[in-house]
Amino acid sequence: MIRIMIIDDHIQTSHSTRKILEKELDFEIIAEADTLFEAEVLTAKAQPDVILLDPHIAGSNGFEVLEQIRAYYRAPVLSFSLHCSTNNIFAQH
Repeated sequence: MIRIMIIDDHIQTSHSTRKILEKELDFEIIAEADTLFEAEVLTAKAQPDVILLDPHIAGSNGFEVLEQIRAYYRAPVLSFSLHCSTNNIFAQH
């Protein structure tokens, strides 16, 4: 079972993503956060195997969110967004 955390400040997108992923037997959504602070707290508690991250979370950007999470937890992060622009593509190792 792959334990997934969703970080997205758009509730509808977060719920839709959850519904899609929950159809897969190997996925379990263990936490959802809609603010950077909530993401930090829940990541430490939930310890997900994978984090799905909207890089446009309110009040910050994807790099800030990744830096905050990486400061205390290492898990693969998959960035997804409804915003269409090549300026929004980034990678962090």
